Amino acid sequence: MSTTKLGDPEDGSRDSHPPDQTKANLGGNAAKYGPPPEPGSLGNIIDEFAGDTTAHGIPRIITRPRYIAKVFWLFLVCGAFYLFGSQSYQIISSFYSYNTKIDLVTRRELNFPAVTICNLNRMARSRLVGTRFEGLIDVDGGWSFDEGEADYDWFFDFSSEFWENNSSDSVSSSESVSIPPSTESLIDSESSDLGEWGYSGVSWSFQYDDYYDWGGITDENDWQGFFDASMSADFSDLISALNPTSEELRDYGHKAEDFILQCTFDKRKCSYTDFKVFQNKEYGNCFTFNGDVKSNDSDTARNTTNSGSQYGLSLTLFIEDPEYVGLLSHDSGVRVTVHSADVFPYPEDSGMSAGTGQATSIGIRQTEIIRLESPWGSCTKGSNNGHSYLFKNDYEYTQRSCEKKCLYDKMAANCGCVTEIYPEYTQPKCSVLNSSEQKCKQFTEELFNNDALECDCPTPCHEIAYDVRATTTVWPSERYEEHLANKLGNQSERLSRVLQNITTTRNNIARLNIYFEDLNYESIEQVKAYTVYDILGAVGGLMGLYVGISLITLVEFMVFAFDVIVYGVRNTLLRNKVKPTNQ
Repeated sequence: MSTTKLGDPEDGSRDSHPPDQTKANLGGNAAKYGPPPEPGSLGNIIDEFAGDTTAHGIPRIITRPRYIAKVFWLFLVCGAFYLFGSQSYQIISSFYSYNTKIDLVTRRELNFPAVTICNLNRMARSRLVGTRFEGLIDVDGGWSFDEGEADYDWFFDFSSEFWENNSSDSVSSSESVSIPPSTESLIDSESSDLGEWGYSGVSWSFQYDDYYDWGGITDENDWQGFFDASMSADFSDLISALNPTSEELRDYGHKAEDFILQCTFDKRKCSYTDFKVFQNKEYGNCFTFNGDVKSNDSDTARNTTNSGSQYGLSLTLFIEDPEYVGLLSHDSGVRVTVHSADVFPYPEDSGMSAGTGQATSIGIRQTEIIRLESPWGSCTKGSNNGHSYLFKNDYEYTQRSCEKKCLYDKMAANCGCVTEIYPEYTQPKCSVLNSSEQKCKQFTEELFNNDALECDCPTPCHEIAYDVRATTTVWPSERYEEHLANKLGNQSERLSRVLQNITTTRNNIARLNIYFEDLNYESIEQVKAYTVYDILGAVGGLMGLYVGISLITLVEFMVFAFDVIVYGVRNTLLRNKVKPTNQ
């Protein structure tokens, strides 16, 4: 009796078709794709990925029957990936280059700026009597006036002794001082002076100008000697020889009650008491309207709801022309600076001059600038970012305050003197008769002017700037001068004497009007050109456009990579477990 095993062909439990018939039933698929990969093999994993992935092109590389088709789709997909990678690199490079763009925003909320005014004459002539500057009056021509000029003798109230000593017939004159030749000395990195000044590590050369060498003058108050030794056609070297202290400028400068005759703001009365005084080395006493400090608690801070020349700040100013020292003040008029209320003004650096006998109308437009900090920008928030600047306890940071602080800190440390009158410096002012101090001062200024002083003074992150446009007209008119004389004449005897005629009035009076041209201001804000959301959207769009990949597709690639890793680890472990046996 014979038995038949299960699975033998005879019982039909296997495929009853012969091998040739089975191949025929595959419909030729084996001929196209080859035999199917074994389950769990690497080929099987790749086939499953090609069948399931949503990325365009990759399935066609795997499943195309002809090699030429596979090559075509391979090049197409690789080209798409190249374009995707190239543009993605450009976007990412743009992101990490921290580029910015500027947005212009218009608003209608305004604060009136601070306005600083200074008389162009730093010290009043009559207040120099009995001081170390008294010799300047003699050098400046005494008190005589040429025939035909307005007689201002009545303007001054001096003692009879002073008039006897300073009459036109008894003007003292010192012996003439020989004028030193105009020479220049080359100071370079080999000079021993640089080490003494604290610049031993600096490699630099500059031409020291003997412009301020005053020969045999030994007294800083020898004004006749300075006058005779002056080598400048406009006496600018003599002006530099004048070294008044802050206290002297305060005491001998023009006073607010004499300087500011009339004041209105938006057609409402104000007065000289609404101004804050400070001393400036070039202009003496200067006065700021609407000046606010960092604490923001000033009662004088003002807003405005009106624009146009009929509103804003209007001032009538008495410049006291007879009080001018001609050698020191070549122009007659007023220095005007429009600035943000919370920053310290520097009228010698930024501002404009307005003459007498004129009405100067100054139209202003406000610009707000908001900058980004690192890495998108290089701005600073002042002391919060470790940057030092002048008057930091009372005012906000400005680049100019920081640069001046840097300059005078270096000068004070290396030269032992300064050229400014700021209260935070206890060092004496650099003497014009000390050649060592003058050389050190000039060298420090040379480094500063050539940006070699290593001052870390970036722009502020928030800044309010003002664009100004000025127009002038003759003022006052002859008819109005009569009314002006009646209005102001009773304020003081000096005014009543000055306002005698149109000529003397125009020589002594100036009119200012500072106003907003309109109530719109420009806000320039530095913003990030690319944010994280921007870069995700841009890169995702390129991925979808060129290679049909989405976030889900990226996950599929991750799963595919995981399967390949598992496969490799599993095969490695199985290979280590299989050991050959000896037959």
